[in-house]
Amino acid sequence: MYNNKKERNANEAERPDKKLEAAGFVFERHGRNHDIYRRGNETEKVPRHKEVNENLAKMILRKWKLSADAIEMARDAIGLSGISMEDQKEEIPIPSDHDTAIEKVQQDTEIVDFSKGILTYVDVDFSEYRKKVDTKTVRRNVALPSWLNYEAEHAGINVSRVLQEALMNVLNVKRNEAAGRR
Repeated sequence: MYNNKKERNANEAERPDKKLEAAGFVFERHGRNHDIYRRGNETEKVPRHKEVNENLAKMILRKWKLSADAIEMARDAIGLSGISMEDQKEEIPIPSDHDTAIEKVQQDTEIVDFSKGILTYVDVDFSEYRKKVDTKTVRRNVALPSWLNYEAEHAGINVSRVLQEALMNVLNVKRNEAAGRR
């Protein structure tokens, strides 16, 4: 069991309901003590508790050959590829819909044996992913009137921080939580 909020958040990636949905299962209904998920004629029951036993969560994921790590690795591979393409001003391909993905899998069977796998949807928000991984700082020269620089220094104001916050406000973007904890 997750004993506290911090531990529960750290194990968020192991939530079986989210991983089942990512693997194509659809929430069907609430049972008495469980939520019922369905993919075609396959069904899985997930206990409906605030805290799901970690071993049970792992057992459900193993049953359907789902790995939180595999999905995160796919998200990283797509995310890194996507932001690299953005940096090089290349067009990012449009994601396949379900039918197109199945058709492509059936055409590419000589490359990879897809008969033992499952189609898994992987979501990537390139803007959020960039905030998560592209945290290097960039030096920019800023021209300020001398009197304003003097006032800022004497007030102990971090001009770089103020500029970052002003830019985020003007651009209507938020700091990534991981990047903000430096």
